[in-house]
Amino acid sequence: MILAMPVHVSDHVWREIVAILVLLALTVLPVSLAASFANARRPGMLHSALAVFLGGIVAQFLLGVMGASLTGLALSFLGMCVVYALVLEVSLVGAIGVAVLAFVLQILIAIGLAYLGLRLHGFPH
Repeated sequence: MILAMPVHVSDHVWREIVAILVLLALTVLPVSLAASFANARRPGMLHSALAVFLGGIVAQFLLGVMGASLTGLALSFLGMCVVYALVLEVSLVGAIGVAVLAFVLQILIAIGLAYLGLRLHGFPH
């Protein structure tokens, strides 16, 4: 018979776990919600995480190649949307909608997390 021994998790490890959860809440969750709203064929968290990761790499590459001009920003956004369309299996117009809706959701989630953090630390309304 194997007895489970209690595992002590340090405060440092808890902070890292919370940081990873916040990162997922700010990046993958909004894309997954937006993809399901846009009727993507693969709106799951794993595909959304893959789309965010690959889309970020493509966007950064295009931004580096084109420079920080308006054209570079537009092409990096379009490149990210193409990756979203391919990974999430949605049309290009749907992928643009996913990117825009995910951005709005990211802002709302960030505001909600900031409000929650202020409330947990005792700040009034």
